[in-house]
Amino acid sequence: MVYFFYFYLGSCMSSFTHCLSYSLIRKRFDYLTRSKCEHCKQNLFFWQLFPLLSYLFLKGRCYFCNIPISSDHFYIELYGGLCSLLLFSYSSLSSFSLAMYMIFMIMVSMDFLGRWVPDLLQIAFLLLGLLYNSQLEIISLQTFLIFCLFTFLVLLTEQAWLGGADLKFICISLLYIPFSFFPLYLFLASLFALFYAFISKDKIIPFIPYLIFSFILIYTCT
Repeated sequence: MVYFFYFYLGSCMSSFTHCLSYSLIRKRFDYLTRSKCEHCKQNLFFWQLFPLLSYLFLKGRCYFCNIPISSDHFYIELYGGLCSLLLFSYSSLSSFSLAMYMIFMIMVSMDFLGRWVPDLLQIAFLLLGLLYNSQLEIISLQTFLIFCLFTFLVLLTEQAWLGGADLKFICISLLYIPFSFFPLYLFLASLFALFYAFISKDKIIPFIPYLIFSFILIYTCT
């Protein structure tokens, strides 16, 4: 029962952060208004707002206008539920894991919707990492600073093979994951991204969601 709770809590939280990110990208903040259909603008009933369940019950269509609902909502909620199940089963609902999870879900939605991740989220992830590393000493600060310098120099070259947000996230991950696990970490992230590219046919792949999912897998198993 507790595993279902972790899963569905993550689905609810990822649904919220997805809507939040969508509002941030559009620069429209209408949190005090009721949720509406994106097409016919009808106010939704409460039973149409349950993550995953309402989408399945409505068969992916609006109750009022019968126009298909974007499947992005369903997949984000499913993704958030799986990440929550892995993370909270490992570290329970601590303030640290909750903060990490919220940072991750906003990163995922921002990258998925707008193909960018605000530096403020990277800084929050960095601060949590410094706190985590101060307790477990995953990497020395001197070595971490060397990697930060290397990442900065790579970013200056403006190479297009990997996004700036991806490189920053990978660098900060050194505070959480032992370097010996990095080949597996990056391999899994690349594998998930290639699978997404194969089924979606998208030319531009948001890599942060796959880095985060791979990160959680390695983080909870080491």
